[in-house]
Amino acid sequence: MQDFKARAIAVEAVRTVPDLDSEHLFGFLDSIDRQEPAPSTDYEGVPIWRYMLDADTPADISPFPAADMTPALEANHIIVSAGHIGVCCRAGGRAMVVVAPVDIIGATMRNAGLDTPSPAETRLAALLLAGHSLSEAAEIDGVAYETRRNQFKSLSNRMRLSRQQDVVRVLLQDILLALMPAIASSREDDFLHDYADRFLPEGVRVSILNQRKGPPVRILDYGPLAGRPVIVLHPMIFPDITAQNLAFAVENNARVIFPLRPGVLELEAPRQDHMSHHSEALAGVETAWTQMCGVPTPLVAMVSSGALATAFARKHPEKTSSVTYAATCFSAGHYRPSAAYFGASVAELALRNETLLTKTMAMLKRQFAPRERFEPTIKRIFAGSAPDMAVLDREFDAPHQGARIMEAVLNSETSLRQDYFNQVHFDWEQVKALQTPVRFVHGDQDTIHPPKDMRRLHALAGAPPKTEVAGVGHLFQYERFDELLGDVLTQ
Repeated sequence: MQDFKARAIAVEAVRTVPDLDSEHLFGFLDSIDRQEPAPSTDYEGVPIWRYMLDADTPADISPFPAADMTPALEANHIIVSAGHIGVCCRAGGRAMVVVAPVDIIGATMRNAGLDTPSPAETRLAALLLAGHSLSEAAEIDGVAYETRRNQFKSLSNRMRLSRQQDVVRVLLQDILLALMPAIASSREDDFLHDYADRFLPEGVRVSILNQRKGPPVRILDYGPLAGRPVIVLHPMIFPDITAQNLAFAVENNARVIFPLRPGVLELEAPRQDHMSHHSEALAGVETAWTQMCGVPTPLVAMVSSGALATAFARKHPEKTSSVTYAATCFSAGHYRPSAAYFGASVAELALRNETLLTKTMAMLKRQFAPRERFEPTIKRIFAGSAPDMAVLDREFDAPHQGARIMEAVLNSETSLRQDYFNQVHFDWEQVKALQTPVRFVHGDQDTIHPPKDMRRLHALAGAPPKTEVAGVGHLFQYERFDELLGDVLTQ
C-alpha cells in the first residue's frame, strides 16, 4: 500500500533543490508510484539501474523484476524483457548488469538527430538487439511476419540504413555509449588514493587493511607514527585536512586516525541494511585500534558518528580512554521541514520508509551533481551560521573550487543514508552506562542542531560535562578542529 505521508516527506526533501526542473520532480513521483528502485544514473531523462553481481548471486534471482537475469553472470550479454533492455558486463573485475527502459532506444536516436521510433518499432529494435531474427520477433509477440517486416522498414528508414546488421550495430553502439557512464562509474580502482593525491597534503597516509572476516578497512591518518593516537570518527561530510592540521599533529605528538565508514568516499558502495553497515563500521574501528593504537585511546565522535563511538566504548571500555561527542546530530523526535535543508525530511524518512529514503537520497545526489547547483545548495543549508559559511568559502575559494567537498558528498551517498539512520534510531540513554569518561562539545552558532535540541540530548545522555564553543557552527574544520583535538589531548 502506498505510504502517502512518506511520499509527501520525500517530495519536501527533493523540493529543497534550487531551480528543480518540474519534469525531474514528476519523474521522481512516477518512480515512487511505480515502486521502482532508485536509478544509478540517467541518459536524457531515461533512468538507468546498475546491479553488482557475483558468483554467489542465484541465477534465478532478478534484481529488476521486469528483466530476465538468468544469464546475468555472463559478460557482454544483452538481455531484453517486455519493457527493458540491459547489458551484462564486467568492470574492475566485477560482474554487473546495467538495465534501462527500452525508451533508451528512442533517446539515443533523438540524440543522433533522428526521429523517435514508434512503440512497435522500439519493441522490434529491442528484440533485434537481443539476437532475434524478424521471424522470431514476430513469433515472440504473436504478430504477422509481414507486420514485423514493415516495422523494420520504417525503423531502418528513420536511421537511414537498410541492412538489419547495420541497424543492430548502430543501435548497440549508441546504447552502449548511453550506458557507459553507469558502467564506468562502478570502477572503484584506486579512488581513495586518487582523492588523497588531489585533495590531501603530503603526509596523510592511506591504508587499506585486510581483516580475517569482512571487507578491507580503509583508514586515513597523519602525525608521528609513534605519537599519541586519537581515533576520529568522521562526520557525514568528510572534512578537509590541511598542512596546518598536519603541523599541529606533529607539534603535539598526536597520531590522528580516521577509520572510514563503509560507503564514504566510495564510487560503488554495496547496499546494506542498517545493522550490517553498523557492524562493518564497528569492525573497522576495532581494526584501526588494533593496528594503529594498542593503548587506551580517546575517541572523537563527529556529528552523526555518536552511535558508533558509543558501541565501541561499550564493547571495549579497556581500549577507550574518553569519548568526545562533537557537533552531535539529534532530531529530538520533532519533524521540522525546511525549504532550505532536506535533512529533517530525510531523517523522518529514515524513521518511516527505508525504500523511499534510498530513492530520495539517490534523487538528491543526481540533482546536486552540477557544481553550479551544488554550491548554492550547500551554502543555503548553512546560511544562518557565519562560521560555517566561512568554512564553505574556504572550500570553494580553494584551487580546486569546491571539488573536494563535492566529491566528499556525492561519493558518500550510502554512508550518508546510514548516518541519517543513526541520527534517528540511536538511544542516547545508552551513554549513561558507559564506563568511559564522556563529554559533549557543541558550537554556539550551530544552526543545524540548535541549543534547544542539544539540551534535550544532553539530558537523555545523563548530563555529562559539556562545552559550548564560542564562534563555532556545525563544521569543526581547519583550526577549529585542531582546537578540539588539543582539548581532547589535554583531558
